Amino acid sequence: MSFHSGRGRGGRGNPSKSFSSPNAPSGAQPRLQVCRNFASTGTCQHNDRCKFAHVVKMHASVVASDKNPDAKPSYNNYHGGRGSGSNKQKDKHKVTSVAVWETNGAIKLFTGSHDGKWRLWATAPAAGGGTGATLTKEFEHFVGGPVDTVHIASHYFFCGFEASPVEAPEAKAGMVHSWNLNAAQDPPMELWLGPMAKYAGSGRIRSLWTTQDGRVWSGGTDGAIRQWAFDPAGGPAGKGGFALLRSMCGHLGAVTGLALVGGILWSGGMDGTIRLWNVDTGDNAHVIPSIKKDVAANGGAPVGHSGPVTGLIPFEAPNAQGSFVFSSSLDETVKVW
Repeated sequence: MSFHSGRGRGGRGNPSKSFSSPNAPSGAQPRLQVCRNFASTGTCQHNDRCKFAHVVKMHASVVASDKNPDAKPSYNNYHGGRGSGSNKQKDKHKVTSVAVWETNGAIKLFTGSHDGKWRLWATAPAAGGGTGATLTKEFEHFVGGPVDTVHIASHYFFCGFEASPVEAPEAKAGMVHSWNLNAAQDPPMELWLGPMAKYAGSGRIRSLWTTQDGRVWSGGTDGAIRQWAFDPAGGPAGKGGFALLRSMCGHLGAVTGLALVGGILWSGGMDGTIRLWNVDTGDNAHVIPSIKKDVAANGGAPVGHSGPVTGLIPFEAPNAQGSFVFSSSLDETVKVW
């Protein structure tokens, strides 16, 4: 199995561009808060006199989940006080993830939500020659339980969600299904621990990473990272699917981020640690430990995170300047490794 044709991606960076506000006078204090008028419309009546930054513009927005009938109403107003207005966001299921699919010159989006659905959206320029873009829903599919992560590798779409396995209908487990987008009518491939355990983990699947040669890593709330490889006869009923190669344990809580850099798999977790794994052996080669808040490590500045790690993003600097990994955390920091 190869993921070479087509591509999916996350965010891109351009280190050559500055993040300073273009409407900030030379020598002035940076304007860190975004101007709402400019972000939503692309214009601001105050122009250079505006006290807020004119740096980003929202090109499109779409509601990507259904209403949550169990949501509790919120009466907090914008200023944090008590008010009579309701918070419309509170009555929707959470949208947990988004993945970009580039296909035949078009850009499409997959989204996943806790309403149990993944959705496919087409993008197009705004109608009437206006600025921005439109998102139109092409398809939605109910998988049976909350979707925690979606991921694209070429023309293969992966979805991690929670559902009840057939052998234990009163229990919940983490599932991963994969669709071949070039044969969308075919049933999805499923990642199973084994023929008697038709699920991908005992906890929900919070993170996924894939390679072009058909390898997949999944990280779950059970703290385990599992490595899978495509097997032409490894799926249900002897059809093509993914076979479990190994499990890698070490995190004390959910694995929230995965990133492959060379032959090393990086993982971040709710326990605050970042672990580095040898992908050939599955050994935990290194660990960046979490630290106690306000405690310096080794007599200097803190090295690791003091709160749960929420994500990892790898980055290859241009002109062979090196490989980097960005980690974010609930300790209010982003660190670059």
